[in-house]
Amino acid sequence: MTGYAEVMLLLLRRGLYDFGMDFYDLIVRMEQVEISPRPVVGAIVVVSGLAVSFLLWLLYVHHASADFAGRWMFLPALNALLNGLCAIALCVGLYFIKHHNREAHRTSMLLAFAFSSVFLISYIVNHALHGDTIFPGHGSVAVGIAVSM
Repeated sequence: MTGYAEVMLLLLRRGLYDFGMDFYDLIVRMEQVEISPRPVVGAIVVVSGLAVSFLLWLLYVHHASADFAGRWMFLPALNALLNGLCAIALCVGLYFIKHHNREAHRTSMLLAFAFSSVFLISYIVNHALHGDTIFPGHGSVAVGIAVSM
């Protein structure tokens, strides 16, 4: 088996059976068998670009249907909860890495990633169903909220 095939097989095994995969070890192994991580970074850039393009289309081009106006109204609260949980998981992960607890840090980062992923799905569903919500305030209140963001 070639070095590339061995790394891909290792990736598949660890990806399916060990969600807490250590990417540093993966990059070191890729360098040992002379595989450049550039295609991986390129794929991440392409997927990220597609995601941002889709979100821009969703926010500025797509118009929500009036059929969903009163449904699924819990989504903004769910989005706020998921963002808060992600922030907590990130802070806890920072604490763990500062205290050299790599396993707890990894778990915390994976939890933050999970919260962030569910948030993204919820955010997309919310904007696909309801569209944008325009703040109805005027004057100094609107300016204060815009500045605070």
